[in-house]
Amino acid sequence: MNVSDGSSYNFDQKERGIALLINNRNFKTTNDRKGDEIDQQNMIKLFGDLRFKTCSYEDQTADGMRGIATKIAQDSIHEDSDCFVCVVASHGREKQTKTDTHGPYLEREQEIMGVDGNEIRTSDFVGIFSDDKCKGLRGKPKFFFIQACRTAGVLKMDEGCPLRPLETLKLIQETHGNKFMNSGEEVPMVTMAPCPEDMLIMFASVSGNLAMRNPKDGSWMFQELYNCLEKNRKDLGKRNFLEILTYVLARLSKKETSAKQFLKQFSPGCFIHCLTKDVFMKEKV
Repeated sequence: MNVSDGSSYNFDQKERGIALLINNRNFKTTNDRKGDEIDQQNMIKLFGDLRFKTCSYEDQTADGMRGIATKIAQDSIHEDSDCFVCVVASHGREKQTKTDTHGPYLEREQEIMGVDGNEIRTSDFVGIFSDDKCKGLRGKPKFFFIQACRTAGVLKMDEGCPLRPLETLKLIQETHGNKFMNSGEEVPMVTMAPCPEDMLIMFASVSGNLAMRNPKDGSWMFQELYNCLEKNRKDLGKRNFLEILTYVLARLSKKETSAKQFLKQFSPGCFIHCLTKDVFMKEKV
């Protein structure tokens, strides 16, 4: 692949870009996220090694997360940057909302919890960096890595369905009481987070599932992301970034937990994207 033929994003800017890290660890209304400090340290090292300017924040409320994102989106550094990265690690869920747009459905969308127990919708958060709100990143790739559960109040894990990382734009059909509902009845319908142009959003689990985290070693997704990117760091200018992220998902799909309540069950991740070019992250000198 010729990385200078116009089919790839420009990674010859003065700066690599900002890597915004938000790690919510200590909560007022629910359990703390033990092991998150390992994720934070690994992500700071990883994106620092990739020559990003890391901006790390801990224990933010929902309004705090929104405010930080809004401030970062207005940073002038974006004008001279290759791209943008955002890592969010917190509790989360998928909220159900009734809609009559195409019949009696339940739309489900992920919300990320602040340490105060309040939540911000994933679509609202990533939308802060869309082209119309963040001019400096217009036409540049923006990557979001979200470690947060996507359950809707009932703990559930995927039981090992075949993983097709490149088909993540498809809607995932949910069941109700382990039975599919007939036409005309209320059917839960998953609505993936809207993905603006030139964005990629990677989730630690598929819809309706838990995002796994080990108190000693950190989150599964960040473990694999760190290992794969560090291993291939010198080759990011020659290997398409999406190829490596797909490999991260493949490794995630093979992980198992020894916890008795989830024995022999899997928690695969997924990503959605509206990138319009290939991504070859040239090494910065």
